[in-house]
Amino acid sequence: MTSRQLEQQIICNVLQGDHQSFNLLITKYNTRIRILAQQFMSNPAAVDDVCQDVFLNGFRHLAQFQGRCQFYTWLHRIALNVIWQHLKLDQRFIPSTIDDNQFNGAMLPDALLTCETPEHLAITDELKLALMLAIETLPIDLRQSVLLREIEGMSYQQIAQTMQCPVGTVRSRIFRARHWVEQHISAYL
Repeated sequence: MTSRQLEQQIICNVLQGDHQSFNLLITKYNTRIRILAQQFMSNPAAVDDVCQDVFLNGFRHLAQFQGRCQFYTWLHRIALNVIWQHLKLDQRFIPSTIDDNQFNGAMLPDALLTCETPEHLAITDELKLALMLAIETLPIDLRQSVLLREIEGMSYQQIAQTMQCPVGTVRSRIFRARHWVEQHISAYL
């Protein structure tokens, strides 16, 4: 049985009244949803609230999941909606920093990631910081697109489904985001 078939079976079980089965989906996707929330929320308590709301909304609206996309894609869309709601309620929003464990230099040239001297390591750390700050200053739709591509590793099609926009819009947003970041870190290259 494939992972997708197993998820479909779990969803059927939940819809037939086995509400405890939903815990399997929470366990499977909690970390990914938490990382996504941390990319947009600066307050750990807000991240907890977002995660709770995402899974609560997912449970409440599970009957609306039609299986045309992967379950995570559907849940990811709910997460983005919940994050937007929380950001709208919290006008004091300050972008959080991207954790090095999530970032891993996804947008850095390979030559800069393989330097070994202390000077090069310091420059690389400085560049990573400048890159993270540049990403944080992106308009939210551009940031969301580029993070889904570079950090989550989603395809353009998956991003389009998640963000409910055409693939061309996704490509344009990612292009603009990369150009924005490039302009902000050009002094380090």
